[in-house]
Amino acid sequence: MVDRAAKSTYDPKDREKLSGNLAAQVTQTLAAMHMFVSDVGALFLRSLVSNQSFLLELKMPSAEPRESMKESRATMEKSKVRVCNA
Repeated sequence: MVDRAAKSTYDPKDREKLSGNLAAQVTQTLAAMHMFVSDVGALFLRSLVSNQSFLLELKMPSAEPRESMKESRATMEKSKVRVCNA
């Protein structure tokens, strides 16, 4: 599991986390505003630093969803395919 707190820099592979359709919609929407994803990222980071807060209100999930997420992560971890070099 990735330690999100330890990951403090942008990784170009992060954009792979967007599904193909969402990535296309984001690109189209930003193109209409004459912007790129990097522009939005820079704006977000500047706002984060200057306001010392996140642009959106993030709430901690209640106990039931947290337990479900924990179980899901455990299941995903167990099902990872291991490849060994011979």
